Amino acid sequence: MKKYIYIALAAAALTGCSSDEAIEMVEKKAVSFDNVFVNNATRAADLTADNLADFSVYGSVEANGTQGLIFNNTKVYKPEGATKFQYDNTQYWIASAQYDFAAFAPNTDAKWSYSLTDDKIAQTGTITFDNAAAGANQDFLFAYTKPEKTADKILTQPDAVGFTFNHMLSRVKFTFVNAFAATSNIELKVTDVHITNAYTQGTLPISNGTAGTWKAEAANATLDIDFDNAGTSAIANNSGKASTTHYYLIPVKNTYNVTFNVELIQAGVSVGNYDRTATVEIDLQKGISYDVKAILNDKNATTSELFPIEFTVNGVEGWPTN
Repeated sequence: MKKYIYIALAAAALTGCSSDEAIEMVEKKAVSFDNVFVNNATRAADLTADNLADFSVYGSVEANGTQGLIFNNTKVYKPEGATKFQYDNTQYWIASAQYDFAAFAPNTDAKWSYSLTDDKIAQTGTITFDNAAAGANQDFLFAYTKPEKTADKILTQPDAVGFTFNHMLSRVKFTFVNAFAATSNIELKVTDVHITNAYTQGTLPISNGTAGTWKAEAANATLDIDFDNAGTSAIANNSGKASTTHYYLIPVKNTYNVTFNVELIQAGVSVGNYDRTATVEIDLQKGISYDVKAILNDKNATTSELFPIEFTVNGVEGWPTN
């Protein structure tokens, strides 16, 4: 606080303005955040530049050989009806200083925490994400930007700090394909799709503004994720398909246990329900969306192989004669 008052007074001395005018000039040089962009988002729950309501900023400043943290999990938000982001307790640019800004979204109801390696440096630390608390249904974004060092004299309002956010989790959905022959007259309904051993939480290192590789403990692979039903209507044969909703997973390599129910429908008649299990190994990468496909046919749709209905002729009775 003393440094900002000092800068305002120095500006008055250098320009010959009154102190009130100097304060007004400094007010125009407030640090602001805008120009938010989010890469690759298509699901309703995904955070996008259009629906991003708030995010958290960590910001550090370096000047005269020392560093300090000026934003520490500061909420940046867009009030209803507003077109620009804002935050409370306005901070100001100072001359001849280097700034670093790390941002994470969302801020509201966040299921992540950020532990700084050094409490004066914003761009290095460790993220812990609690996917169990999120219900596997919260997108998580990260952005880092390092503006050019400020000029020796700041005479006009600098541009707002712009962030390009990237998704730090993986999105996964399941698609079920009816591979019965087109002439089989068999439809399928797939319901109760679950992963039973997803990771409840993971940690992500941030080093000099770069996100590293997620880590997760095997003991935490206990999360049951309900992927809901793969469509509400029967999947017609001849490569008909239906997909679940996407959910978010910690991006690590894992062999997932998948369970689901298959209802077999023949000519509109339900002829059986079968609980099926499968395993799939995926080396998930952050920011990637995955569509895991299951091909269902007469060999695997039920608990045992289905056999075709066959016909034979046992004989032909002769024509009666008079």
